[in-house]
Amino acid sequence: MKIRHKMLLLLLFLGVFVHTWVLAADTVALPQVLGVSRAADITAIECTADTQFQAFRHGKLTLTKESQIAAFYEQISDIQVQRKLLAPLSARTNGIRAVFSLKNGNTVEYREGVGFVTGSEQGKTVVYRELKRGDYQMDAALRTLRDNALAEENKAFLNLFPVKKTFAQATGLNYVIDRVDSVKIASGNTGSYTILTDRATIRALYDALRELPLTRALYEPDSGYGYALYFRENSRGLASFTQSAYGTLAQTINDNLAVVYRLEDPAAITAFEKAVQPCFAAGLLRENDTTSTWARSDITRAGSANLIPDRLAGENMQASIPRWKFAELLAQLIQVRAPHAEPKPIESCPYDGYTAEVTAWRYGLLEGRGGGFASNDILTRQECAVLLSRALTLYGGSGTARTYADAAQAAPWARSALTRCGVIFAGDTNGNFRPNDPMRVEEAIIAVMRLYQQIK
Repeated sequence: MKIRHKMLLLLLFLGVFVHTWVLAADTVALPQVLGVSRAADITAIECTADTQFQAFRHGKLTLTKESQIAAFYEQISDIQVQRKLLAPLSARTNGIRAVFSLKNGNTVEYREGVGFVTGSEQGKTVVYRELKRGDYQMDAALRTLRDNALAEENKAFLNLFPVKKTFAQATGLNYVIDRVDSVKIASGNTGSYTILTDRATIRALYDALRELPLTRALYEPDSGYGYALYFRENSRGLASFTQSAYGTLAQTINDNLAVVYRLEDPAAITAFEKAVQPCFAAGLLRENDTTSTWARSDITRAGSANLIPDRLAGENMQASIPRWKFAELLAQLIQVRAPHAEPKPIESCPYDGYTAEVTAWRYGLLEGRGGGFASNDILTRQECAVLLSRALTLYGGSGTARTYADAAQAAPWARSALTRCGVIFAGDTNGNFRPNDPMRVEEAIIAVMRLYQQIK
């Protein structure tokens, strides 16, 4: 008995040691983080709607069915996750939070978009999150599991509604569009909004959206990203639609749950953004006009070409632009005009940063500085010239030579870029480039727009 007892203690110690060793590795399979080798090792998954929105918040949902957990495990078993140290604030989420209860008595916490929280180290949160962060396989698998469980519980009620509707049918705008005299477009990304009052513009926007396919779903919490559209008559709401998971309300089930129709088809999402974004950007520029007189026509042209991302649409045009916001402009350009070159794998990026910064890095446009992207550093004019020179190379452009009166003031590493970007930077009235001056927001938008005109 003593020998058997010692053997059990040894096996237990080895088990703890192996699991601890696995969690010290940089990259592992997701089941190893959970500490399981099969679906049967998971006894329950408790999903919590961790969100800032209270409306239709269904709270906790505990999943215990073996069939549900087995299907979920099959989806996640081959996902690779990577160890990261995050500042405490960046380890928070407004999405789903899940707690996995295991047969061995342990629990493991998951936060949507953040990953599996395994501890703390040097004042930072230790998480394991997907190696290919752009795929969000874990988030999708968890949402599917939770949505299927909710749908099963409310099957009879859901069957009263068609699975698919067009945008016009779901919002009811096919009956009232002729009465709409204004459309408020709000951006969850920036907290900014604009109001359209021109009836021709409103009608053109509706015509671009009316046939988009929407899918029936149960309301799920969202983080507020995307556009929200409010169609009004004399300031009274007639219909609304949110790009995020809320979509448009069809019917409430109870105080915690509702049936909605939302965008799910990738092509429909792209079409929605293509129709809404120029209206949003152009309207904001009219309402919050800090644009210089000389720049207005070019800024409007950039908005019409869909080159102004949400995060810049409501900006003070006279403010100096930080590196991360210029990366947003580069990422928007890549979205509008896809390069022929293949990007570097997302998992090979050595830095944490905004999605736009990682995108610009993958295409060879943005480089790191001081162990990161130096996101909040103000971009100088000569730094901007270097980035746009790289973009010319990426798109196969040749550039146009120009000589500036103060070219000698530029850093040696920037001089060839200044010369090459002559068509993008005209220089001031004295023929100076001002290489060390900060780049203003309006100048950055116009520079990217001029680059776009050279490559489109």
